[in-house]
Amino acid sequence: MNPLNDNDIQYAGHPEQAPRPDPLVPEPQRRPPRDPFKTFRIIMLIAGIAAILALVVIVAVMMLARSSTVKTNGEEKKTTDTKVAHLTAAETIKHVNVYFKGKEKAKSSITTPVRVKGRKFYTVVPDLDQVQSLAGYVPKDKSTSQRESIEKNMDYDGFTRKVFSEGSRTNYLADFTRDDVTCQLSTDISQRDKLGDWMEIRCLDTKVYAEYAEAQQPVVSVYTPAVSAAGQYGFIGKPAPFKGALKGYQLLEIPVSTVLYQRMTAPDNLGLFYQTPDGLWHYFQDRNRNILVACTLYNNRELLMAYADQKCQPIGGSTKDTVTYSGKRD
Repeated sequence: MNPLNDNDIQYAGHPEQAPRPDPLVPEPQRRPPRDPFKTFRIIMLIAGIAAILALVVIVAVMMLARSSTVKTNGEEKKTTDTKVAHLTAAETIKHVNVYFKGKEKAKSSITTPVRVKGRKFYTVVPDLDQVQSLAGYVPKDKSTSQRESIEKNMDYDGFTRKVFSEGSRTNYLADFTRDDVTCQLSTDISQRDKLGDWMEIRCLDTKVYAEYAEAQQPVVSVYTPAVSAAGQYGFIGKPAPFKGALKGYQLLEIPVSTVLYQRMTAPDNLGLFYQTPDGLWHYFQDRNRNILVACTLYNNRELLMAYADQKCQPIGGSTKDTVTYSGKRD
């Protein structure tokens, strides 16, 4: 039995007047304990997703690389199959003859200047007897298709084409070059309405250019403009020296000019050289093919000896037209 307190005695019989006890304060709710591995699991999940994405990217890149490699190999194979590894001028003409049935030979030589490997100058071979060629008249209505068939053959054989002139009313001219062969294709339309278009394909082996360049080298090495200038010079033909009036002297004139866009810029320009009795070559000066050197320019003993009795251009009303050497002659 519970003992009575003061309130029970004071408010006996009137319990409604008794003060109510304070309500109980609820106990604070406790959070469940934290999961120490939750953050770790989230990190591992993100890492897993990233790894899967990376793997997908790697596989995609490998497939693209493989596809690219297969395509590249196919293109290289095609190039290899369509380009003949080595050609000669004669073999090139034989290939062209399948499409062009010309029965004649070219009337003109190749004008293309070629820089032979190891040389610092260009060489032109003007001698027609060195050229392999096919030529003939083609009806004007078939001229374009005939020319295009030759072009396609040259492209197939791996030549690099450079067209210098073309058009329905103009002559056609194009160079075709490889490391081992140089060719020119030309069309002359001057007889188009009577005989047709005169078409020529002419080729030279690079070894022929090398032979001519070797012969040119002694005079090229003393040609002052080529030695001192930054421009490119070309020389036409093999040097053909002739004897001077005095014993031991030789003279030489050779066409020379700058080369621009695969063409000689001044084919009528001649370089004048002379050889002294000691066997050394010397450069004198240039002149136009149709103009003699002024007589006054032969102004020292060596030049007078080298060019004794050669024709020269009178100056200032003078009638003197020959280089005169008054010294001793052997």
